Amino acid sequence: MKFKITMTILNPFIKAVLMVIRFLIGVTNRSTYFLKRAQAKIRTTPWRIIKGDETLRVNYPLSHESTVFDVGGYKGTWSEDIYEKYKSTIYIFEPINKFTKEITERFSNNNDIHIYAFGLGKEDTKTTINLEGDASSIYTENKDNTEQIEIKSISNFIKENNIKNIDLIKINIEGGEYDLLDDLIQSKLVNIVKNIQVQFHELDSHSYKKMKDLQKLLGNTHVKTYGYDFVWENWKLENTQDDNN
Repeated sequence: MKFKITMTILNPFIKAVLMVIRFLIGVTNRSTYFLKRAQAKIRTTPWRIIKGDETLRVNYPLSHESTVFDVGGYKGTWSEDIYEKYKSTIYIFEPINKFTKEITERFSNNNDIHIYAFGLGKEDTKTTINLEGDASSIYTENKDNTEQIEIKSISNFIKENNIKNIDLIKINIEGGEYDLLDDLIQSKLVNIVKNIQVQFHELDSHSYKKMKDLQKLLGNTHVKTYGYDFVWENWKLENTQDDNN
């Protein structure tokens, strides 16, 4: 009887405490979100000032004979810009069903653009991706909106399709770039890629070191031609005669 009375008194208190905790967690999450948005805006300011998306990201020594990889195709806008300018052969990799359909419709009459409904990474696997538009990632949490996707090893894909050289690869895969580049480097297939355009993502406190470690390894075969940490950077294969436009 005494226990029941005690619990009757404590229950409202416990509920109130839990509500406060949930509120504080919500505030913390929102604060973290807005802090990350602010950091991203600061980082991208120099890039936006020079209009990097309209200049650096599309100015390359390409032609209709070039081979381009678009890893993380999203809606195909970048590939469309590259094709309109150079008429290159483009391989687009996009694992999210909605975006794959959009890209397929966009390039339905273009035989030079090949679309693959899977992502590229370090190994062949199936996993869950959290859907957040152009920020969709397998490394974030969004339990209410997910999709099962397929990832294939980039080194296996290159070998199986007998690809001898890649003039430009664009990598924007929300954290998957670390494993993908590691596979390219370890397999030594990085030596057939003339230009690597990559956006590194700050997933956690270890991301900066991982980025720097990969940059150091890339420096063994490539030279950085432009670099904005966690925005965009490009690595050009050493001893290639053509310079970026």
